[in-house]
Amino acid sequence: GRYGHAMVYCPSTGRVILFGGDYRNDTWSFDPATGLWTELHPSGPLPPTRTYGMMVYIPSSGKIILFGGVGPTSANQACMKDTWAYDPVANTWTELNPSGDPPYRNDGTFVYDPAGGKVILFGGNGGTVKDDTWAYDPAANAWAKLTPSGPVPAARLGQASAFDPVSRRIIVFGGYGAGATMLSDT
Repeated sequence: GRYGHAMVYCPSTGRVILFGGDYRNDTWSFDPATGLWTELHPSGPLPPTRTYGMMVYIPSSGKIILFGGVGPTSANQACMKDTWAYDPVANTWTELNPSGDPPYRNDGTFVYDPAGGKVILFGGNGGTVKDDTWAYDPAANAWAKLTPSGPVPAARLGQASAFDPVSRRIIVFGGYGAGATMLSDT
């Protein structure tokens, strides 16, 4: 059992990939056809232990991107801002060290825009609840802060989100706002 793990479906392997959660840094694969979990034991360096990290699959490369989360420290929890790629074919993790890192955070919206070829990050928690929007460009290995036009959702973490590829919009629902206020807006 665990909580705060990141999980994403990987079409190139037909499996679900799970990383971390509950302050772990293990990588697992779930085969929907057999209903079996397999621990993967990637070779090389691993992302540090964390919970509430965010992952997304990139179809053009067949890799999975992991960003942020909360890691344990001797005194308390510390937010992270590292970006890693998991290659399910090679079974390896690689720290990407992109330019323009967003501020430390966990538990935000993390979706892939296939038409734009970018990963979009919204909100989350990094000591304070965030309402900023960032784009990660895997081809350039760079983060850039975005300035969306029109109204921006209130700062939040723990929201449910989905990307609508037809309208190229992120649909965000709920989450926790400042002062741990539970939100019910869309």
